[in-house]
Amino acid sequence: MLDEQSGDCLEIWGLRVAVSREGIRAWPAELKNLAVQKVGAGAKISDIADELGVRPTLVSKWIKAARSKDATPAFVEVMAPANASLNRPALSHGVGQACVLRLVDVEITVPKGFPSDELAGILRAVRGSQ
Repeated sequence: MLDEQSGDCLEIWGLRVAVSREGIRAWPAELKNLAVQKVGAGAKISDIADELGVRPTLVSKWIKAARSKDATPAFVEVMAPANASLNRPALSHGVGQACVLRLVDVEITVPKGFPSDELAGILRAVRGSQ
């Protein structure tokens, strides 16, 4: 809710928001975080937008930005055994058996029928970590 307007600033939720001569507001990070927390606690995006006097899409952008900052990597670190040999072939398999991929110091055993999209994700994670 807009608390007060004075000169080149607004006060919203007890926080100061600078307003340019053209009427463009510079939203402080603290206010954006508070809006994201309120939505996380169950408030509707449209209600928060109404309180701030903005469109719901702006509040949605703040939520998306907060989620991307908090995102953790979608992979698990893989450690190769200390005695791994670097001279073995990069790929080996037997008919109807698992496939073994060797990438520098990482060995990945892929069982028959393993989902290819999951394998692609694992390989991207290994490549990204090198």
